[in-house]
Amino acid sequence: MSPTRAWREPPPRMKPRIRQLLDALQNKGSNPTTSGPRCLALKTYLIEEGDCSSLKVAIAHLAQDFIPRSYESFSRAPERALIALGDVMAILNALQDHCLQAQCYDIIAERWTGIMQWLLFLGGYGERLQKKNGIQGFTAMFLQEAFFRGRPCRDELMHHPSSLKYLMLLLTRLDHRTGKYLYECEGGSECSILWLLGLYLESDDTLAAFLSHITPESRRSLVSAIVARPMQIAATAYIDRLDLINSAAKSVRILCIFGSKITRDHALSRKFFHRNLFGELGKALFTLADMVNRGVQPGRMLCWETLSTCLSSVTDPMSKMARIELQSFSAADTADLPLILSTLLEPGMVSCAIYAFKYVKMNKREFGKTGIDRLMEHILRDFAAHMAVSRIARAATASPYPGLEDGLRGDGGWENVVRGIPWAAAAAQSVFDARRGIHVDVCDNLKHSARYGSSHSDYSVRKCSRCECVVYCSRECQKEDWDDGHKHECGSLRLDEGYKLISSIQYEIRRDQLTFVEHLANERLPLILPSNSVTHRHDPSKTDKDSTLDDVSLPSKPEATVVLLDATMPDSIRSKLHHPISAHINAIWRQINGIWDDRVQRLVQRAGERPEESSILVETVFEHNYPVATYVLVEMRFDPAASRLRKLKVVNSVFRMGLWDRFSSPAS
Repeated sequence: MSPTRAWREPPPRMKPRIRQLLDALQNKGSNPTTSGPRCLALKTYLIEEGDCSSLKVAIAHLAQDFIPRSYESFSRAPERALIALGDVMAILNALQDHCLQAQCYDIIAERWTGIMQWLLFLGGYGERLQKKNGIQGFTAMFLQEAFFRGRPCRDELMHHPSSLKYLMLLLTRLDHRTGKYLYECEGGSECSILWLLGLYLESDDTLAAFLSHITPESRRSLVSAIVARPMQIAATAYIDRLDLINSAAKSVRILCIFGSKITRDHALSRKFFHRNLFGELGKALFTLADMVNRGVQPGRMLCWETLSTCLSSVTDPMSKMARIELQSFSAADTADLPLILSTLLEPGMVSCAIYAFKYVKMNKREFGKTGIDRLMEHILRDFAAHMAVSRIARAATASPYPGLEDGLRGDGGWENVVRGIPWAAAAAQSVFDARRGIHVDVCDNLKHSARYGSSHSDYSVRKCSRCECVVYCSRECQKEDWDDGHKHECGSLRLDEGYKLISSIQYEIRRDQLTFVEHLANERLPLILPSNSVTHRHDPSKTDKDSTLDDVSLPSKPEATVVLLDATMPDSIRSKLHHPISAHINAIWRQINGIWDDRVQRLVQRAGERPEESSILVETVFEHNYPVATYVLVEMRFDPAASRLRKLKVVNSVFRMGLWDRFSSPAS
């Protein structure tokens, strides 16, 4: 097409009556609309005609050949194309639920490439078309109409490369009037652009199509656009405008779903973790929730219903990537929920939820039938399993509402849930406070303690740059562990994204879990006894419930037994002492060790080489993303002369992930 060619009308090859009808029904000087009278007139005509062949006349202006090379040379082209898009939308609405609709969509599917290229052109010149108010919003509405559930050819059009390309353009385009990313919403509905993104999140096929279309060149702009959106959306809401708050909450909800599902693309999720997507989502949710809680207008709990679904999209077991079959389990298949929650909840969403939950319960007559109380109860209980992470515990104990704790007293049975969260968080936080001055080693060199003893407490953790799954305190420990066996496992670990430490917060989570193991061992195991008590042995005739502090001591053969601690339920941590390793191998290690098996064997062997009165093996299970759990196997050294909280000290550890069922766990 010559850049100097003037605009020319496409020759009408079909009945001219449809063209005349469309021109007569078109509102001059305004955006294309799909008004009721217009749809009725079109429907009457198309049904009388008996087919949709005249639709080709309506979309003739959307042919690829008529896309101009530049906006300056052909200023009439976008105008005519915009009118043609409005005509197509009017026809689609006119034939909704009619037998001619399928024929209509067949024609549109044939011309879809040209239509989408026109949309890309119009989107690219959005700033130049400011006189056409809402051009970006209208083009998004066109796709909403085409992709509406039940439409013929819907899947084919959604998977079309040009559709995906245009969605990427909408997601990454800046509004030149505000300098921010496009945000089109009205009437309490979510942003039309994010609504389109939400359609692609509804099924695995459409999500896979969207992910496959993200090129290395477009990845950076997409990450920036998604990460910047939550707080930009929250800034559009006002405390006295529930409709704006609700629109913002619905839009943020789509971003929460996107964040929870994007974890299946490990390269892309790493970028989002590094840019702190869930931290931005947490700040936006807290901002909106705080507006709702502090507002006085009626109906504010309707906004909380939307906000609670934002949280449930992350915590709901049905949406978690970990629901997989035992035979096909891979650590790469599950999202890192402790990492996600630690950044999502830190801004203060838990205290907002507890405050709102209290308000719901105080107004049962008004909100008793909404089901929000049951949803909130489910979400709050999901948080409790992860209180062994200090960031989450701090987030649950921090309250921006004065007197909230006093207001929670004496409100009946529901207080067990609402008060249970701060209680579990306070109990966990007390562990971290009590052990704040006690260093816990996270170095993965199994000879670390022999090299440094307990004096090497101030160091910067470094990870293996090849596999990114193990960490060391120094180059010496890294080299020593490489020679001892890491060189054999490094290649396999490198291929498994599920074990990679992609964020510095994951180091904190490991340290927190080791701190918790030390605390549980020193609090729960009856080893705080005089040194001569190691001669006392466990009476096998007594069950764990019947055992007392005087009944149990260090195992006589540390290489043959392991202590099991189940920390997945903070309010009822269970334990099993002197569990035979042979039974443990059949029950647990067979399923979770895999590539870590050699490291586990080396840890057990080193523990067995130590004097029996100085070493013990402890395995603790922490919830990761149900039904997947984190298994922390540690070798602990016993010092009877140490103070109460220091008698048992972690000297070696191995972190693994595997399926867990609390009803069949050996620790139950």
